[in-house]
Amino acid sequence: TEQAFADTTDVILSSKRADGNVHLVLRDGIDAQEILARAVRAGRVTRFEIVEPSIDEVFVKAVSLP
Repeated sequence: TEQAFADTTDVILSSKRADGNVHLVLRDGIDAQEILARAVRAGRVTRFEIVEPSIDEVFVKAVSLP
């Protein structure tokens, strides 16, 4: 199914869907171009953007570490 690629936990740490968009957090070392290729194979891609994490996301990750 469309967007099923976003459920592959081998490369994706988390995914959020809202308003027809999918926001993915990739595992360390994963090539974003591979994710784009999977998305294209799964369906139509109208926009693809690589975004650095916000300062809030960096903070939450930092305080969540053991």
